[in-house]
Amino acid sequence: MPLASADDWLALVAAAGLKGPALQLGSHCLFCGYGDGVLRLHLPEEDAHLRNDSLVRQLSTAAAQRLGRDVRLLFEGKPAQSGDTLHARTQRERSEKQSAAEASFLSDPVVAQLLGQGGSIVPDSIRPLSEN
Repeated sequence: MPLASADDWLALVAAAGLKGPALQLGSHCLFCGYGDGVLRLHLPEEDAHLRNDSLVRQLSTAAAQRLGRDVRLLFEGKPAQSGDTLHARTQRERSEKQSAAEASFLSDPVVAQLLGQGGSIVPDSIRPLSEN
């Protein structure tokens, strides 16, 4: 698996089989670059609690398995480029699906009729089908 872009990093994290806090660490890291067995990542300050030796080792091992060679993780203070983390992308996609589900529900003629007759919608009760 090549690792040349942020999209490659997101695909690697998603496919690495990580679980729990190790997945959270990988999901919150921003790809900065990869070369000569060194994977450069940025972890935002608010997620620094995820960076401990055990989780870094698990993430490094998972990356090494996907890349077919030993990988050393290097955390940089400030990313050279902007981009998405897997966590941010997932949150944005979830928000977009939620908005689409609400719009679809509210545009239904039967729902409009019921609301017109005094019906109401329970807050936060509308969910995309994929979350049910």
